[in-house]
Amino acid sequence: STNFAEGLPYAVITTLSVVMMADLGLANAEVTFWTSLLAMPWTFKALWSPWVRDTRFWIWLMQVALAVCLGGVALSLYIEDWFTWCLIALGVGAFASATYDIACDGFYMKALTKEDQSFFVGIRSTAYRLSMIFASGLLTTIVGLIARNNGGDLTMAWTLVMAGVAALMFLFGWVHYTLLP
Repeated sequence: STNFAEGLPYAVITTLSVVMMADLGLANAEVTFWTSLLAMPWTFKALWSPWVRDTRFWIWLMQVALAVCLGGVALSLYIEDWFTWCLIALGVGAFASATYDIACDGFYMKALTKEDQSFFVGIRSTAYRLSMIFASGLLTTIVGLIARNNGGDLTMAWTLVMAGVAALMFLFGWVHYTLLP
């Protein structure tokens, strides 16, 4: 579950947001430029990784932060300057997600023996990839279904999906706070 929760915000911020912004009427050049900048925190996460020490705490904190950021995306879609606020929420979420990646990987390094790390590497990778499929495949399908059933209202569809992802990240945060050793 930690690795599913690791891949989900990455896919939402770097892939699903591209589809959302295009659906909401932004030009392809503008969408491409801004969403490419959103990927920068994952490139530079090694710069702040030495300060992410208590990995269980950081896992929980970043999942809650991601829930707040993705909730902010959902709320921003109905305001006049939605694009600016959406980018701010996605940008902060990108830093939180990259930090979560550091914490999640560090947690497994500390929690598992070398043998267990070898055993779980495929499981962790599969969970991460499934979250990518979930975000880019299932969530876009859900957006389409919601929009079709509501007179083509893409803003409402994206708001509901982003709010749902925010709730899912909050649920992951609660479960991991409760269950991670």
